[in-house]
Amino acid sequence: MAEACTLSIDAAVTGGVNVVEWSPVKEHLLLSASKDPLIPLYDIRNAREPVHRLCGHVNQKLQRCSHIYRPTFVADGSAIATPGQGSKALSLYSVDTGKAISRGHLGYDATMVMWANDAKESTSVLWVASRHISPLIPLWQGVNSG
Repeated sequence: MAEACTLSIDAAVTGGVNVVEWSPVKEHLLLSASKDPLIPLYDIRNAREPVHRLCGHVNQKLQRCSHIYRPTFVADGSAIATPGQGSKALSLYSVDTGKAISRGHLGYDATMVMWANDAKESTSVLWVASRHISPLIPLWQGVNSG
C-alpha cells in the first residue's frame, strides 16, 4: 500500500488561509485566498513561492481585507475570477500569466463567486454573491450561439 503524502505550504499571509481550490484542468495548481489583498496561485510541484500573486482586485488603500473573498477558476480553468473589497468590480486573471484580463463593474462589493458549467447545454454561469445572488452569463456564449 502506498504511504500517505502531505504537503505543507507556508503561505506568507498575515492571517490564516480561508479558501483553497484546485484547478479543474491542471492538477498541480492550487489557488488560495485569505484576508490579504493578494491571491496566490501555487504549483505544488515547487510550492516555495507562488507561481503568481494576483493583485489589483482590491481597493489599493487596503493592506488587509475585512472580509474573506472567494475566487474561483473559470473558463475551463484558463482564468480566475474574483471580487475585491472596495472595488465594486469583478476581476478576471489569466492562469498562465497572472495578469488581469478584464475588470467589470458590479456596482456592489461581492464576496463570493462560483462557476457552474453545464456541458450538456454548452452553457456556463458565474454566480456572484453578496447580500443577494446574481447569475452572470459570459459574453462569449452569446457570441457563439448565433
